[in-house]
Amino acid sequence: MKLRRFFQSLMTVVAMTTAMTLTSFAGIKDAGFLTSDKNGYVFKSISGSDISGNYVQAEKVLNTACPAVGMTTLDKVYSTDTGSILISAESAEKLDAIQNQVDSWIADNIRNIVPQGTPAADIPYVAANWVADRMSYDRAAIGDSELARSYQSALRCFTDGKGICATYSYAFNSIVSAVPVANGIVDYNASNPSYLAARFVYNNDHAWSAVNDNGIWRYYDVCNYDANRNVSYLNMSPDTMNAGGYGNIKVAF
Repeated sequence: MKLRRFFQSLMTVVAMTTAMTLTSFAGIKDAGFLTSDKNGYVFKSISGSDISGNYVQAEKVLNTACPAVGMTTLDKVYSTDTGSILISAESAEKLDAIQNQVDSWIADNIRNIVPQGTPAADIPYVAANWVADRMSYDRAAIGDSELARSYQSALRCFTDGKGICATYSYAFNSIVSAVPVANGIVDYNASNPSYLAARFVYNNDHAWSAVNDNGIWRYYDVCNYDANRNVSYLNMSPDTMNAGGYGNIKVAF
């Protein structure tokens, strides 16, 4: 597997936050956040038998290493008798395969999407416009759970150019997370660049993205932006998440 980029994120352990660096999906296993189990793999538990807390933690870890896929990509997610989150070996292979394909596609195309020298502040906007130009919303997926599930990754955007709200979000996150920044601009030649942190955010009805801007999570709904190119759907403040269809967020940061 070609490992081309590194992601920086925060790992919440009880009330203490520490930094972690992961390299694609394999980094989850290498770092010990995903350990082998007789039934598959278990995400490291931080909340004892608190299943909901451990699910959120697993989603955070997966978001960090794999911007192209997430828990929603899986048909089923289980918990162990101790409350830890369990995914099957088959599911792990599925996530790994999708992330690898996206990593390869991104490596071949990212410089054409976000050019060298682009101001760092413009990265989310450039990514949003590229995804919106590329994508078409597939209304056939409404009411078709199998088709909708097939769209739960960035890969369908890059290969087919169609999908649902989750496809928009995963594709946007994959691009934003892959762009190296140094001295306030995009620099593909930088020896020690930084990367923007992006997260997949969803509720029962919709999915969108969050990008960390100097410690504050700003929200980007590229799917709705694509409908009429209304810029109010980009760079939304945290207060916006209490209104409209953005309530009851399933992923906390």
